[in-house]
Amino acid sequence: MEDSALEQPQLTILVPSDDVEEVRQELVLRNIDVMQAEEIGFDGAALVALIVPLSTLTVHALVTLYKARITANKHISYESEGLKIKGVDEATLLKLVELRSRRRELP
Repeated sequence: MEDSALEQPQLTILVPSDDVEEVRQELVLRNIDVMQAEEIGFDGAALVALIVPLSTLTVHALVTLYKARITANKHISYESEGLKIKGVDEATLLKLVELRSRRRELP
């Protein structure tokens, strides 16, 4: 049997360069081997390719990380000058803050 037939399939994931260390550490904590490949520019964003073995453990870990990221983005809290906003996503928060600042500009 050839050596290549014994190799485990690999999965390449592209991660924003700001998040590489966090993702890498989470995978390593779960005993998943991680190889870092090159940095890639895509529409002005710096992405880093991480290569991991394709397994149920890896897929489960990636789904868990993704769900945690979605949850974190949904639970933003903001407080300023008596205004308290909780439990909205970033886009909604930005719209609310913009509307408030526009109202303040009115005579």
